[in-house]
Amino acid sequence: MTEQKSIPIYKLYGESDPWPMADMVHCESIAARSRLHNWHIATHQHNGLFQILYLVAGSAKIQLDDLQYEMKAGQILMLPQMRVHGFKFKRDAIGHVVTIAYPLIQNLMQQLRPQLMQKRMQKMPQSMGESRLHASDTITSINNISALTVANIHALKNDEESRYIQAAFTMLDNEYRGRLPHRAQLIESLLASILIWLTRSETVALTPANALQKDRLQNKLSAAVLSQTSTRRGSHFPRFSELIELHYTTDQAVSYYADQLGITAAHLNALCRQAVGQSALGLIHERLTLEAKRNLVYTSMSISVLSYTLGFSDPSYFTRFFKRQVGLSPKEFKQKVGTSA
Repeated sequence: MTEQKSIPIYKLYGESDPWPMADMVHCESIAARSRLHNWHIATHQHNGLFQILYLVAGSAKIQLDDLQYEMKAGQILMLPQMRVHGFKFKRDAIGHVVTIAYPLIQNLMQQLRPQLMQKRMQKMPQSMGESRLHASDTITSINNISALTVANIHALKNDEESRYIQAAFTMLDNEYRGRLPHRAQLIESLLASILIWLTRSETVALTPANALQKDRLQNKLSAAVLSQTSTRRGSHFPRFSELIELHYTTDQAVSYYADQLGITAAHLNALCRQAVGQSALGLIHERLTLEAKRNLVYTSMSISVLSYTLGFSDPSYFTRFFKRQVGLSPKEFKQKVGTSA
């Protein structure tokens, strides 16, 4: 298996800049990016982003770690962060790629928790002992954002509910490109609808495109997985991501997060650089900046109130921080982006 450190980590494929917009979601067609790369998206990873790829027409080969799979028209791929993946599309491929920042996907998944709980509970074994065990696992996985680590493919059917999903993707793309009032709320509503419909549908078994390839790579892949899960990075980095989400407005010192994880600040920095090529403080600041952008665009909150909301004791310090991160002052950013959304 290719060394983890040699696999590029992007926000959006081919772009090395931080998350470029105030939105916590990005929508584009399959062709928009893949056409620029001769319909071949090389293996890479995303940190802090969840992707949904809906293949409307055509076909594709998808690579997940060391295995390749066939993807057909009418299928939807759910792809968590830090999963090594790549695509080779047929030139007639048509579809949507929706990229969601984890703060938003976490919020949406919390809203869907009752549906997920009911769906999983229905599949539990009848044995009392087994039921307790599986119920505990289910609650833990639903409450834990790092549980979103499994890639799944859903297949749409020729039924009314599938047509709703198709329409929702089209509406989501149109709304994303527009600037009509209440845009953010409608985008999140459409995303929630898509996720609800997908939790109701069955997943497609991921069968490698080449059975011989599976046999040849299985031992190597299993060894790599064991090696990765045995490292501290395997448990500490996802937990650090969760802690940022919980405390980024109240605790911005790397030492606080290191203490929570039971490691030193230097060790935490090393883990972050190994995992995503950024320092721990850089990731905390990235989350703060994203929230600041979002509030500047979608709320009427004054810069002074926003600075206190994000945990800054002095609005002038917030202004300096924001300009250092974005290259514009909060006022300049708000004027440039506009507030029509």
